[in-house]
Amino acid sequence: MSDNASSASRRHPWRLPACDYRDPGRLVSYCVTTHRRRPFLTRGAVPGNVRDLLLHNAEQHGCAIVAYCIMPDHVHYLACIVGQGDLVALIEGFKRDSGYALGRLGLPTPVWQRSYWDRHVRDRESPEDVVEYILMNPVEAELCERIEDWPHSEFIGYPG
Repeated sequence: MSDNASSASRRHPWRLPACDYRDPGRLVSYCVTTHRRRPFLTRGAVPGNVRDLLLHNAEQHGCAIVAYCIMPDHVHYLACIVGQGDLVALIEGFKRDSGYALGRLGLPTPVWQRSYWDRHVRDRESPEDVVEYILMNPVEAELCERIEDWPHSEFIGYPG
């Protein structure tokens, strides 16, 4: 593999076929990072805007957010399809809408890195372990001592 191909694969993580992001009930965890890892997502009105736009885009694209955690420079969330949803449309809509809204708040643009990380929860994995991983992020980063101390995360629950 050439250096260019290797570099491109690191910038744009490999994705599964599009149909795998439209499978009802499929749980997928995501991590989207701010451009140049700028740590502004937990300041002022930003986390409320990020949360609202994440939930709005989930509803708009036929998805449900099971849990999320807004960190200073990235957002983790676990989502699934409800009905005829599309998880790729959710992440793309969220990045677009939140980038626009946060730019209007005066934050530097671009807000997000070009790509994102996703991971399909496998049948043999416990969804509860994925939720715990998401909610434990601020504890692991030593931003708080307990999950319940972090104001920018939430376990919403499984749909249905």
